[in-house]
Amino acid sequence: MTGSTRQSRITQQTSIAKRLMDTITRFKKLQITSKAQSDERLAREIRHACPDMLESDVKAIVENSNQSASLSNKLLNPRIDNQRLVLESARDRTKQMEQLDQSITQLASMFIMMQEFLEKQQETIDFVESNVENAVVDVEVGSQMMTEAIKIRSETRSRSRIILSALCYLILLIIIVTAVIAFQ
Repeated sequence: MTGSTRQSRITQQTSIAKRLMDTITRFKKLQITSKAQSDERLAREIRHACPDMLESDVKAIVENSNQSASLSNKLLNPRIDNQRLVLESARDRTKQMEQLDQSITQLASMFIMMQEFLEKQQETIDFVESNVENAVVDVEVGSQMMTEAIKIRSETRSRSRIILSALCYLILLIIIVTAVIAFQ
């Protein structure tokens, strides 16, 4: 991997991590705002359902989803079944928001762990890539050397044939000269 490609990937990863963290921060702010609005809505509904309820009781119900039995009994008056349903709905929405918060927090955590893992593995990836590039160069050099060796071998065979042929002609010439001298 070239340096510019690696730098580009690191820049992209950093950018994505920053955008995710910005999104998480915005989500946390929205969650706080939504929680405050939900708490205010719940308090308003409780005050509407039980106008004689003390403000401290309303605050206790809003702050604690598992209210004491006496506070729950005040809210669960048979005359205000509709308000009870609204209260339960608000509690359900709050639980869903908390679950969503946990899921997003887990996702962010996993993304950060993955980013750290990629950064740790980058050195190994670069080392492997360098070895691959070196192997490619070595294969090309080896291929050129093999081509030269084949060329030299073929030239050597050609020379060997010429020398062998010349040696055979020389031996034949000596035999002929010896035979001619012997017949004279």
